[in-house]
Order: sequence, then C-alpha cells, then structure tokens
Amino acid sequence: MLKLLTTDFDGTSVGYTPHESCVDVLAVVLEKIHRDGILWSICTGRDFLFLLEGLEYFNSPVLPDYLITSERHLYSYDQSKGWQPCVDWNQHCDHLHEELFKNSGSFFEEIKNLIFQYQGNVSILENHAGIPEILEATNEELLDELVKQIYSLPGYPADFSFQRSGIYLRFCHSNYDKGKVLSELSSRLSLQPKNILTIGDHYNDLSMLDGKVATMVACPANAHDEVKKIVQKVHGRISQYQAGEGTAEVIEFYHEQFKKP
Repeated sequence: MLKLLTTDFDGTSVGYTPHESCVDVLAVVLEKIHRDGILWSICTGRDFLFLLEGLEYFNSPVLPDYLITSERHLYSYDQSKGWQPCVDWNQHCDHLHEELFKNSGSFFEEIKNLIFQYQGNVSILENHAGIPEILEATNEELLDELVKQIYSLPGYPADFSFQRSGIYLRFCHSNYDKGKVLSELSSRLSLQPKNILTIGDHYNDLSMLDGKVATMVACPANAHDEVKKIVQKVHGRISQYQAGEGTAEVIEFYHEQFKKP
C-alpha cells in the first residue's frame, strides 16, 4: 500500500523555468492522495529558504508533510507552528559537514587548481565563511570530465562527496544523500520500502531511485538518461510526459494499483 510519496522539485514537480506553478493535473492528484491519507515529501537539492520561495510560486492546493532540503536537512510541517526542523538530525548533519569542510582545505585547493585550467567555464561558489560549496560548469559534458578528474585528485578525503544536478556539483559529506535522508524519514514513520513511491529526474535522485529505500520508483520523460537506466533496472515507471505532468501520471498509476481488486 502506498503510504509516502516523495518527489524531487525542479525537473520533476515543476520544469526548469523560473517561478513555475503546479500544473492542473498534478494539483488534482496531490489533492486526491492527501484525501486518502498518503503523506507527501519533497526531496530537493535546494536549500530550505530557496525551496520555500519555490513553493510559493508552485502554489499547490496542499502542502507537503515533509521537506528534505540540500539533499540532507529534514523538516516536518506543523499546522500551528509551520515548518519545524528535525533538530537532532539536522544538527548532527551540520556538525559533520563543518568538520569535513574544515579538514578539507588542502583538497579544496586541489579542486581550485584543477578548475583554473577552465577559466571562464567553471566557477566555485563559496558560503559566507569562504568555504566552497558549489561547483558550476557551463555544460554537462564539461562536468562529466571534471567529475572524473576530481575523483583522481591526490588526497581525496575519505568522507568527501558531492551531489550532482544539471551543471552543478554540491560538495557534501558522504553520509548524506537523498536516499539516506529518505531512509531516515521512513524509519521515523515506521514505513517499509514497499510503502514508498519516489520520483526524480537527475543524478542527485539516483540514491532514492535504486529500489532500496522505495520499491516504487519513477521518473518523468525529461529525466536524465542515467535516471531512466536505473528506473528501468528496478522495473519502475518512466512517464511519457514531462515534469509535473509526468509526475502526476506516475502518481495516478501507482495510486490506482492499490484500488484494483
């Protein structure tokens, strides 16, 4: 029985045009599963505030029950208090990231030396503390090349990782990705993989589409080829429709499976 729906946001719930709203067919399906008591979580690479901005434009008829932001932070919605962080999880996550980045200064220098070769085509965005957080390339082909070179750099820290989406790499601790945080959420809700449907479209969604954290997996037609491969491998569903319309079609498909005699 479907008990938890988890959707990526950009490219899955909406397209990639700024300030997109929820398409009508998705709005109808989200209302339907809400009436049937199915929980909904959004799992995204966006940080918390950027996602809230997106949700305002999205203007869904129902709010998600949970948010997973930056591929690692977990929030739940309280009717009286609004969005509440899962303090224990988020604080531990932040502590590990701070320690990792503090101890990875020399490795970040290696990355900076690497991208110096691609002046004008690759850049690094730093946070307020001057710590590199995101690498941006001008196209995905260049990013393919950079990923291979980063893996081969000397002194690669044991816990160092990154999440990839579009032309961006977001540096992170290897303990955290969408699949691992969704596993934590399902444990808190006492749900099994057979109760969960996950839908995504890009590299950073692969960890929640491999059939381990959810046995129902899917992607819209616009999904990256690597996503389609893993969805096919675990016998998931690839919609013929794109983004929000494809996500709506997938939800409807799995939702209706449980109503058949």
